[in-house]
Amino acid sequence: MDDCCERKCKLGLVGISDFAVLKGEKVVKKQKICDCIIIQNTTPPRIVLVELKSGGVKPNQVINKFSNALQLISEFNSVLFNNQECRVMMLLLVKRRLSKTLRTIIRSHGFKLKGKRHFIITSHCGRELADVYKELGWAVTGE
Repeated sequence: MDDCCERKCKLGLVGISDFAVLKGEKVVKKQKICDCIIIQNTTPPRIVLVELKSGGVKPNQVINKFSNALQLISEFNSVLFNNQECRVMMLLLVKRRLSKTLRTIIRSHGFKLKGKRHFIITSHCGRELADVYKELGWAVTGE
């Protein structure tokens, strides 16, 4: 895909280069998975898992989708990246309006992949991924 968009919610990719966007539901049809899997061709490859929400959010459903996506990445690392180590950089929930309660529930749930803990980061529809990287102090391109 050319962008990461679902209904009326979009994560902009201006400023990000050399990437592919996979539509989660087209990659895996038998289970719930996040909306977009962004793979940035850096060394090592960066992966950003994105769930887009323009309406209501069920925290357990969002957590389940990220969990399934992390499991997929773990299982298919050798196929996707020729055994090159990849880094899941971010689990990103993009939503129009985020209540403080929802943000607290979502951010408090951690995932573990290859011994490293990952937490869901929240952002608003229409933001650019490059801006999210900068806000977190990460380089836009590979490190």
